[in-house]
Amino acid sequence: MSAEMISRQFGLGYYTWQSRRLLEYAGADVGMLSIGADGLVTARLVDYVGRRVSRWLPRAAG
Repeated sequence: MSAEMISRQFGLGYYTWQSRRLLEYAGADVGMLSIGADGLVTARLVDYVGRRVSRWLPRAAG
């Protein structure tokens, strides 16, 4: 996402960066929350897949 903020002209990072530059704080807040939620979902997905694929990682109870 951070690369999107610098070099791209579309995407969530660009939207957040432009909102901040244009002093549209509500848009910047929504962008930051969306980036955080995206990161949380991605981290959990990678952890889940890693625990399913790798036998040496402990599996969650249940």
